[in-house]
Amino acid sequence: AESFADGDVILMEGEATNDLLIVASGQVEVYVMRAGEKISITKLGATSYFGEMSVFDDYPRSAHVRAIGDVVVY
Repeated sequence: AESFADGDVILMEGEATNDLLIVASGQVEVYVMRAGEKISITKLGATSYFGEMSVFDDYPRSAHVRAIGDVVVY
């Protein structure tokens, strides 16, 4: 398990990784940056997962994911 504090960026858009992460506790926000503005896509809570697209394709991350409050992911 890995822990993150409020506001920590867990994944960054453009990263070249292939991790799938599961939210064990807490909540995360998925967002993109366009023309210097943050555009929120969704919020995910416990038992939700993210990063799965990189498992299936060879492209960089398509969005940022940040912790909302304390978060634990697997």
